[in-house]
Amino acid sequence: MMYNMGTAYYDLKRGETRPTEAFFYNEFLKARVDSGQASSRGYNPDKEGHLPNDMLLEDDVNVYVIHGLSSLFDKSTLKFMKRFVVSTSVEFKQGAKLRDKRERYWFHKINADFLLFQLGLFGQNPSMVLPERMYIERGQRNYAAAAACRQALDGGNITAVTEVLQKLTANFPRYVSILQEMRRLDPYHFGMGEHMRDRSIKVLEVQLAREREEEIGSLEHMLTLPTKES
Repeated sequence: MMYNMGTAYYDLKRGETRPTEAFFYNEFLKARVDSGQASSRGYNPDKEGHLPNDMLLEDDVNVYVIHGLSSLFDKSTLKFMKRFVVSTSVEFKQGAKLRDKRERYWFHKINADFLLFQLGLFGQNPSMVLPERMYIERGQRNYAAAAACRQALDGGNITAVTEVLQKLTANFPRYVSILQEMRRLDPYHFGMGEHMRDRSIKVLEVQLAREREEEIGSLEHMLTLPTKES
């Protein structure tokens, strides 16, 4: 199973529905630029055009992160992820011993993605009681294990997916910092909960519940109206 990328959102400024990836594409690349962490840092091909180190090119990582963020808005993806995400060291050790190679790959990949997005966009949640550096190390270990599993599944070949996972392993702290910059640049979308008081949230919940009741009442009224035939 792969992450579902078919989500969309309504852009109020443009007055149109757009792919969710378009939103995250703009936000993530803007954060890269503003934080001085370009996708092609150190790109310096020789005279014949050969690239000394492909690991310095990160356009593939951009695509991976953007699609990963977009997939969080898909219910089937979230349901699939819920099967694998763990929070304790004991659960992690148990998951790492999964016999099925494909299941073990998804276990490590999804837990690494979870830590990347959690630390980058939301910070440590109440259940994360260890220092941040330990969760960063755990994220790196998960991506490294996912890369090894992916390579094994591909017959020992280093595919594009494996290469992306290797880059995420090597530069996990940097990608967390880019997501943190993305959150800082757009607190409206990524920090709304923190800027709302408990009372404001309660008022919003009551208002939404009232609107929902009104919608249901209107629907029931329409269903009970007599038709011309009757």
